[in-house]
Amino acid sequence: MHCSGQTVAQSAARRLSAASYLRRCVAARARERSSALVERAPRRVDRTSRLRTVGWLLAFSALSAGSAHAAGDIWGKWAHLGDFAGYTAGGPPMADFQFLPLNEDGRMRGESWNPGIQAQPERQCFPHSAVWAPFGPTPIHIWDEGDRIVIRMQSNEVLRSIWMDGRSHPPAHALHTWSGFSTGEWVGDTLKITTTHNKEGFIRRNGVYHSDRAVVIEYITRHDGYLTDVVVVEDPVYLTAPLVREQSYRQIPADTEIFPYTCEQRWPVELGPEPFHFTPHYLPGENPVLQRGRVREDTFSDQEESEINRLLNRR
Repeated sequence: MHCSGQTVAQSAARRLSAASYLRRCVAARARERSSALVERAPRRVDRTSRLRTVGWLLAFSALSAGSAHAAGDIWGKWAHLGDFAGYTAGGPPMADFQFLPLNEDGRMRGESWNPGIQAQPERQCFPHSAVWAPFGPTPIHIWDEGDRIVIRMQSNEVLRSIWMDGRSHPPAHALHTWSGFSTGEWVGDTLKITTTHNKEGFIRRNGVYHSDRAVVIEYITRHDGYLTDVVVVEDPVYLTAPLVREQSYRQIPADTEIFPYTCEQRWPVELGPEPFHFTPHYLPGENPVLQRGRVREDTFSDQEESEINRLLNRR
C-alpha cells in the first residue's frame, strides 16, 4: 500500500501502527476527495493498488473516526448494505481482472479458469475462505466468548474464531482451514484481525484465486448502526501488492433469525460434453473470452492519470 509515496513498511519504521497510519494518511488528504475518477484499471498494477488503497482509506477513516461506541461494541447481527461492486452474487465476467494487483502467475491462473468447475459435485458446497467470506451476500452474527470473538457468516455456514488471548500463530506447516487461524486486538474502537493458514480460495468469483500463503488483515469498526470491515490481503504467490477492499453492514434486530445455510450436492450434474471425471479448465491461449479478442480497459486517460498522481503525491 502506498500513501504520499511512502510504503507501510517505511511508516512502520517510524513506529506508526497500521491503524494510525491509515488515519494519518487519510487526514492528510481529506480535502482531496474527488468523485470524478472513473473506475478503470491503470496500465500499471502499482497505480491500481494505490488508487484502490486511497479510496478504502477514505472509507475506513470516515467510518472509524468519531465512533460513539466503546471498544468491543461490535456485537449483534448485521446485514450487507449491498453487493461488493457487483462482484458477489453472480461474479464478474471472465478475464475481468480490473483493480487487482495480480502477478503473471495470478493472471495465468485466472485465464485458465473454467466456470464449469463449480458444477462438480465435490466443489458445489465448498465454504468460502476468510479472504472472501466478508463479501458473501448473507447476514453475519458477532458475539463475545471471553478469550475469543466468534463471527458466524450464514453464506456457506462460515464460523470464525478470533482469538483474543494473545496466543501466537501456529507454524507455517500447521493445518490450513477454510476460516484460517485468526488472532485479534483492539486498536482504539477498531478490532484488528490477522488471519493466516487459509486454504486456497477466491479473491474474485471469476477464477481469481489467492494461495494458501495469503495473510488477511481486517479492521472492523462500528459507527452508530453501521459496521465496516476493511480487508487487506497480502499474497506472495499471486499478488504484487496488498489488495485493499471494504464491506459495510447495517445493524438488524437482535431477534432476527439467521437460518442454517443448506447446500445440497446435485448428481449427476450437467458439465457439457465432457465426461464426469473431466476437470473443466482452459489451457494457455484456449480461453474463448480471450480468443474473441476481449480487451480490458487497462488505461487511464491523461487527465485521469494526472489527477491520480496529484492525489497520491501531494504533500
